Amino acid sequence: MRSYYHKQLLVRLLLFFAGVFCYAARQEWLEPGNEAWQGRIFRLLLWAGVFLDILKKFFPSGRLSLGAQKLFAGRYRAADCSAQRLKDSKRRADGYALFVAAVWIGFNLIFFVLYRQGIIGVPELILLTLFYFLSDMICVLYFCPFRLMMHTRCCTTCRIFNWDSMMMCTPLLFIGGIYGWSLAAFAMAVLIHWETLYSRFPERFFECSNESLRCGNCEGNLCRGRLKRRDYSADRNS
Repeated sequence: MRSYYHKQLLVRLLLFFAGVFCYAARQEWLEPGNEAWQGRIFRLLLWAGVFLDILKKFFPSGRLSLGAQKLFAGRYRAADCSAQRLKDSKRRADGYALFVAAVWIGFNLIFFVLYRQGIIGVPELILLTLFYFLSDMICVLYFCPFRLMMHTRCCTTCRIFNWDSMMMCTPLLFIGGIYGWSLAAFAMAVLIHWETLYSRFPERFFECSNESLRCGNCEGNLCRGRLKRRDYSADRNS
């Protein structure tokens, strides 16, 4: 799984550098209405890359992190957890999630204002989307500021793991057009799917109620190198 995610990182890195090249060589290639074949190919590659990343989150897959897959019934292993403890875990996680949402919206409003004022344009928003796309994989493999904000041990236990699709597509909401609106719509569908199942089956999302999310049962090893694995029993009283 770690090897798979590193390959995904490489693809996103190449796509990001391709975007930087287009921006430096011919900014108009990044404009939605530009008919140059170089721009059309790049915009199609960007759309396909983000679309495929979004699409795979609708289906169970052993290649993806359990953090993105825990909403599915097949990844749930019931654990002994009281209703009150699950309720408390959910309440804390929901509070942190609202905080992250507020920070993300506030941060991106800066770019929206800059765009509306004409200080930045579509090419800059495309680069921002590519940067978010690349940063998403860096968060999974190396360092995630949202993990600090969410107070989670790792990506596997993250309350907002599949929010990343909507986050990546945030700048596209400002651009609109067939490419932007279609990706944003699919990303919103992922978010709604995640939140719906979270609301119906919260026990799947917390390690106190789902054995699969505990360190001792981890099969992905995505946190290797930045966090030592430890048994859940060592965390129960923390």
